[in-house]
Amino acid sequence: MPTTVFTHRYTVAPGSLSQRRFLENVTVIFADLAGFTQLCRQYGDMFTVNLLDDLFWQLDTQCQHYNIHKIKTTGDGLLAISGAVVADGCTLYCPDPAQHRVRNSISFAHSILTVTQLLSARYGVMLQMRIGIATGPVIIDCLGRFKQQPDIWGNTVNCAASLEQSTLPGTIRICPVTRRLLTEVS
Repeated sequence: MPTTVFTHRYTVAPGSLSQRRFLENVTVIFADLAGFTQLCRQYGDMFTVNLLDDLFWQLDTQCQHYNIHKIKTTGDGLLAISGAVVADGCTLYCPDPAQHRVRNSISFAHSILTVTQLLSARYGVMLQMRIGIATGPVIIDCLGRFKQQPDIWGNTVNCAASLEQSTLPGTIRICPVTRRLLTEVS
């Protein structure tokens, strides 16, 4: 599937240059730790933050292994993409076919579930992630004036978030586009 990249450069404030990009066929992965509030209440802040540090350290390693780009952590969650890399404010498109990126995203999601099982045993607590994956167009940019961080927006992002929120703990839910691309690989 060809990828179209539209770059709009514009001045958002004196001396500030933003580079907004529209990318098609990006796979968005949302993962969220189920029962996080209860975990904090039951085990306290220091235990929970240590556990989260261990979790995200290991997920960062998995991101590298599967060629997934972490956009950000959101407290007890992760937002990542496959199909674009954001470095130094520049968006670099991944040349791998969409089917391969989807397969890597699904493999990454399974590794998230494996990592949480291992950490459950290590910490002696029940940990489960909910994961939503959607593929489609996104907009990538750094907004604001200070401490700019790349972020993504669009219906694909909203779809992945909705899939994550509506799935059961310990499971992965994917959108129809991701499913179709996954079956094209098989």
